[in-house]
Amino acid sequence: MGQLGIAGLAPGKFYSAAERLEKARALAPDNDQIYYLIGLLESNRGRPAEAITALKKAVELNPKNLRGIYLLATEVERQQNETNEAEVQRLIRQILSVQPDNLAALLELARIAAKRGDAETLHSTIAQIAAQSPGWPPEVQQQLSQLQTAAAGPDPRSAATRVTFLRNVLVRVPKYRQGLAAIKPPPGDEAIPFTSFLKLESPTFAPAVADTGLSFAPQPRANIKNGQGDWAAAIFTGSEGAPVVVVANSREVSVDGGKTFPFPGGAAATVPAAGILAMDFN
Repeated sequence: MGQLGIAGLAPGKFYSAAERLEKARALAPDNDQIYYLIGLLESNRGRPAEAITALKKAVELNPKNLRGIYLLATEVERQQNETNEAEVQRLIRQILSVQPDNLAALLELARIAAKRGDAETLHSTIAQIAAQSPGWPPEVQQQLSQLQTAAAGPDPRSAATRVTFLRNVLVRVPKYRQGLAAIKPPPGDEAIPFTSFLKLESPTFAPAVADTGLSFAPQPRANIKNGQGDWAAAIFTGSEGAPVVVVANSREVSVDGGKTFPFPGGAAATVPAAGILAMDFN
């Protein structure tokens, strides 16, 4: 049901997706990924209250569901009030408790701290960002410097815009993109397919024990002589019994047991000619 729900997350299929995800939730009520998908669905169809409820449950079940935490923070911030901004800051800190060096999350924390006028959090977060800056391109370093200047000013709220400018140029830095992918998947990849059963026991796979006693004894075949064959294969001539060895060259086909079939060129042709011989091995 979860996979079918994912398939229905496209616009125009929300109703069928909701039905399938609700059935999946009833079958696996303790699975955080299902609640994340429900939250994603409700967000996509413009129902923020229902999205927040589902995402809170996902995060409650799995405090390390980073995509769920970030989507929840996004939905909460859309409500636009001071209480919600404090909750957004708390949620971003929760992401950083799992991935302390996540550059994308650090920028989000700096942005929301600046927006709230939380100078202490803003300064400490910018220091963490700057610690990762060696090796960044000059234009990125320039935006970081301007952010530091804005944060040091009398009104830390003005630094929120500078965070956005820094984020725009940081997209070219691989570590930023890695951190962003951990919390916010690219458009179209928000729904992660299930890779294991939720109710059934997942089978375990293991290679067979090595058969160290197995050996092969090469044996000469009467129809294989030095220089005679250009092609050889073992072919089953029926549904029972062992396969027979068939050898062929440009003049004839020889079957294990002595039977030989000439090609159209003939066995006595002066110049060997490639040909096709129709055969029913059975």
